[in-house]
Amino acid sequence: MSVVSLHILSEHIITGAGSLKNMSNEGNFLTYCVEQYKYDKNLSGRQVMELFNRYKVLEYIYNCCEPLHSEKARYITEDIDLYIEACRACEDAPTS
Repeated sequence: MSVVSLHILSEHIITGAGSLKNMSNEGNFLTYCVEQYKYDKNLSGRQVMELFNRYKVLEYIYNCCEPLHSEKARYITEDIDLYIEACRACEDAPTS
């Protein structure tokens, strides 16, 4: 929990975005999403964070916090999977 919360807190301090209350709520939600994804996919915390860092999933969750926050855990995991699949497709797309 603390690694994700500190990551988000540091980004808010650097960018000056949000309030302290929002940082706490958003940090808690990001932590929930990481833990839920880890559980659903039977991955270690390190594996999840490597995947999330590679595809900037934390930024995606942060930017979609409001709509995702009202969804069930299964939907959140499915949404993250769709986002990662889209990122992978962009990586695999031929460049001109």
